[in-house]
Amino acid sequence: MVKEWQLVTKFLRINIWTRVTELDKKKQALAVALGLEGRARETAMEIPAEDLDSDNGMATLMAKLDNVFLKEEKDRAYEAYSCFDGITKNSSVTMADYIIDFEQRYNRMKRYNMTLPDAVLAFKLLVTRLATMKKTDN
Repeated sequence: MVKEWQLVTKFLRINIWTRVTELDKKKQALAVALGLEGRARETAMEIPAEDLDSDNGMATLMAKLDNVFLKEEKDRAYEAYSCFDGITKNSSVTMADYIIDFEQRYNRMKRYNMTLPDAVLAFKLLVTRLATMKKTDN
């Protein structure tokens, strides 16, 4: 199953594409629908072509995909928090890669207006790193 954040990322890329493409606005939803795969494409194909082939086609397509794939805002916020809170550092992962993962998870959380003071972030980073060190010592 595709993870929620992957769908959000895909939807964000589509949103950006609609802003930079020179394709006629009426044809954008048709092009995106044809570029989708799997369940997303099947969902898009449920929309009549006439509805996609309009100035509001992208809004119609994205609303349909949102209804099928995206969770409620508070559910997405909780998932982002849980993902951040559950971070651990595997002994095979470099510290640099772990910090990148840590920051990416925190940035996901920040999208939902959940921020932590720098001191708390530093403590969390240190505690999760120390927990890994303790596991490898045993």
